[in-house]
Amino acid sequence: MSERWEAGIPPSSERGPSGPARSAESGRMSERWEAGIPPSSERGPSGPARSAESGRMSDVQDPELRGHGVQIGTAIVSYIEPHAGQAVAFNRWYERDHFPAAVKAGPGVFAGARFVATRACKQLRPPSGRLFGDPARGSYLSVAWVLPGMQAEWDAWVGREMATIAAEGRLFAGRDHVHTAVYRCTWQSGSISATVALERGFSGLVVVADEHAAPRLDLPLADLPVSVGLRLDRTIVSQADPPPHELVLGWCARDPLAAFAAWSLRAHACGFASPFLATVPGTDDYAGDL
Repeated sequence: MSERWEAGIPPSSERGPSGPARSAESGRMSERWEAGIPPSSERGPSGPARSAESGRMSDVQDPELRGHGVQIGTAIVSYIEPHAGQAVAFNRWYERDHFPAAVKAGPGVFAGARFVATRACKQLRPPSGRLFGDPARGSYLSVAWVLPGMQAEWDAWVGREMATIAAEGRLFAGRDHVHTAVYRCTWQSGSISATVALERGFSGLVVVADEHAAPRLDLPLADLPVSVGLRLDRTIVSQADPPPHELVLGWCARDPLAAFAAWSLRAHACGFASPFLATVPGTDDYAGDL
């Protein structure tokens, strides 16, 4: 865990010629941040992306809301492993304090949800998929949507919020940040708008990632009604410290493990692939099955 992050110093978003900035752990913090210039991760759109289902070129925006309504600009994604014997305490702390206070309360965040990988989920991960390190690690995943143009304001806010949380003794030492980062939304597809996917009550996710273009989740819409493509913009804090990559999230209307199994022949070519179950707020469900 980065000492700078725990102390409430916000991460650098400065981008070098080779891609997104690295985490504090990598020892390559931005000179701009060290000079006191706040980060800005906003950059122009990279162009249209193909729809997974239709193959047609499609805008990042929901076509039904083009020019109207809420759109996804960036995503804050945290992938965390509780220490042994700490899963229940971590789950309660993250759900009741850290996720609402240090992520969802920030400017521009309009939706957020959490997911968990049980033993059964991890057993389906290809052992060769080591983009985020040991595939046996990484139990809790949180995702939050941020409005376009608001990431820099969230960055400035979270630095102040983390300083307050640290001063109040509200941190939790018994977990490792496998990977926490800001991603830019590059495409979405499906029969349901991705803007509401985190609040729709889906049973879970299929997640794939790769240094190149992560393969699309070509499953029937009845099983996977919405998918989102994300591109790493910058790393906040990460033990894995992966290179630039694409992350694809697919929301499952039915059993995520069954959906993953139906697609799993393609999973072995990915840098990472796994099903996740939606957490059940207000419970410790799955915390004893990691």
